[in-house]
Formats: sequence, C-alpha cells, structure tokens
Amino acid sequence: MKKLVFCAVLAGLTFAPVFAQKAEQVRIKNSTGYSIYYLRISETSSDSWGNDLLGSATISNGSTFTARLPVPLSVANRFDIQVEDEDGDKYYKWNFQVSANMEIEFTMADLNRSRNASPALDPNLPTITIKNNTGYEIWYVKISQTASDTWGPDRLREDQVLPNGSSIMLNLPYALNVTNRYDFRLTDSDGDHYEKRDVRVSANMTLEFTMSDYRSGN
Repeated sequence: MKKLVFCAVLAGLTFAPVFAQKAEQVRIKNSTGYSIYYLRISETSSDSWGNDLLGSATISNGSTFTARLPVPLSVANRFDIQVEDEDGDKYYKWNFQVSANMEIEFTMADLNRSRNASPALDPNLPTITIKNNTGYEIWYVKISQTASDTWGPDRLREDQVLPNGSSIMLNLPYALNVTNRYDFRLTDSDGDHYEKRDVRVSANMTLEFTMSDYRSGN
C-alpha cells in the first residue's frame, strides 16, 4: 500500500536538502570487441554490486553509454565498475577514481581482472594478511575460530579472486582478547583446499599459503 500523500509531501519537505544534489554522470565506452549487456557500478567501500544500469539497452562495440553514479562525487569518488558481455564474460575496473562526465573505456585488458585491493576494513577489528603462493588462483578464503565446528563465510568480495603471488588484508572475525586461535582455508579454481589450523594469530601478521598447505578431501 502506498504511503499517504501528505506523508510523502512532509518527507519531501523534511529531507529536501539531502536529495537536492544529484549524482553525476559518466560515459562508459565499450572497446572490448563484444556487445555489453550489463553494467553495474558500486562504491569501492561497498560489499555488493549495484543494480544493472542498462536495463533493456546494450552497448555495442565502439559505442558509449551515459550512466549516473550511485552517489554524488561529494560522497565518494572511487567506484568499482563491472560490465558483462553477450557471452557472460565480465570486465572490471576496481577502486577507480571518477570525475564528472569522464569517459571510462573498457578493453580486453579489463577481462576478468581481479580485485587485488582489500575489502573495506573495520578499524575496530584486528587485521591479517593472506599471501597466496600456492601456484593457483584462489577463489575462496574462509576464517573460523579453532573452537568452532563450521567454517565462516567466504571473505573475498563477489567476483574477487586472489591471484598467485598476491596478498590481501582481511579483518579477523573477533578481537584478539576474545580469541586468538583460528583455522584458515583457501580454495583454488579447481576446488582444492589449502589449510592452516589452530594458528595463534597476532595483529597485522602475514600468513603465507603454499603447496605444503594442500589438504585433500573436504
């Protein structure tokens, strides 16, 4: 049921200064060689993608599309941008600094480009750096208290991977005075696991995973 008209008017009067400033626009240029069917733009600090901005439109190769940013540049000027082509292949620009009406070009160099930067970190929780030297691309990172019987959720952002030789900084789930022993599991593109168990952690430490951490089975 829709809200009453006088409530909507009152809300509009009350919050008008907040919505007075519209988010700026940018031009997305497609130089991938394929038609683009989906476009999503998210603040870099966000943990999820925004809605598809193309709707029923497409961006043919060599063409541009004007899109409005999810928030004004006075709120944020760094965004993650994802486009998806007719074959379902995705192209990314991560932590991209944007200015009003700029043209942002996507090429084959942006295909499946991994986001190496860390997700937004909570300053109230300790951090740990995970280094991938397994020889494979890591698709999932899970961290669990050693005392727990289950793994925590995947700590990588949606569509994020950790290439071999790369590192990522993540928050631990709890403060060190709550628990300082954790199990860590990395899963590669083949579904193989690499684990470190009952690790006594300290703030800002680095954990390196190699083939010696490979663990067979589930």
